[in-house]
Amino acid sequence: MTIAPTHVPGPTVTEMSPAEWKEAVQHELSKLQLTYEQLADMAQRRQFSSMEAQKLWVSIGDSKP
Repeated sequence: MTIAPTHVPGPTVTEMSPAEWKEAVQHELSKLQLTYEQLADMAQRRQFSSMEAQKLWVSIGDSKP
């Protein structure tokens, strides 16, 4: 018998200053070895190089750092 957990954790929200946000986005782009322009092009074509790239786009959208 499987018992469902009584408490499912929700999303974690982190507040950042604009400078911290820009640094975080640049860090993630660097880890993926992508520029913002490359990521935006992937989004426009709806063809991402990885799941991580798609998740980053979902997170930042068209908010250019």
